[in-house]
Amino acid sequence: MKAKNCEFGRSFCCKACVNKYWKKRNQRPEVKLANRKRMCDWRDNNPGYMARKMREYRAANPGRSAELSRDTRKNHPDRTRARGIAKKAIQSGKLVRPDVCPVCTISPFPEAHHENYENPLDVTWACKTCHGKLHRLGDDEFRS
Repeated sequence: MKAKNCEFGRSFCCKACVNKYWKKRNQRPEVKLANRKRMCDWRDNNPGYMARKMREYRAANPGRSAELSRDTRKNHPDRTRARGIAKKAIQSGKLVRPDVCPVCTISPFPEAHHENYENPLDVTWACKTCHGKLHRLGDDEFRS
């Protein structure tokens, strides 16, 4: 097979060596950070793509989403407990959900983000998009 990146169709390394090089290169912290930023930017510029892919996955794998949800509840009881307490506090009026996202001030119906599951009523409000950015970037980077 001819190498597409070479002038004469020949590569200076075998395929195994090239794969080893790229695997080692992609483990460097600066490359990982650049890749993550590129993926986040792409995801932000193509919001419908991930939603469409999730719909396709759920249609192709019926019941799998429910199974994953059960596994998450079983493996992370602290998260489940915090979400339940926050939900009851919203319903009772002890915790008030703002009308718009306080971060972008555009999107309605913000979600509760728990920075610490030990304090279930200490939440940061963010719309779905900002909440995803908050998880991907971390609290400190997101706030700056």
